[in-house]
Amino acid sequence: MSLAPAVCGGRDCLPVQALLRFSALVTLAVGLAGCATGRVVIAPDGQPAVYVRCRNPWHCQARAERACDAGYQVVSGGPNYWLIRCAQYQY
Repeated sequence: MSLAPAVCGGRDCLPVQALLRFSALVTLAVGLAGCATGRVVIAPDGQPAVYVRCRNPWHCQARAERACDAGYQVVSGGPNYWLIRCAQYQY
């Protein structure tokens, strides 16, 4: 059952449906990877990204590698967090 038809109908919902599918896939991938602090958010550029909390840059890198098997791109970040975009997901 999809939540998208409740939000809007027809072809106008394709971006909403894609975001819901992406969110479910990333949540599953992050959960299976043991990264409890990763969650899907909207990045400053308006696109979905995964928020990864960490203690230092090396910890961020390890969590990002676990969350994104096929590689990732850092969208933005700081000393205790990264916003990443996984290569295996289509945005």
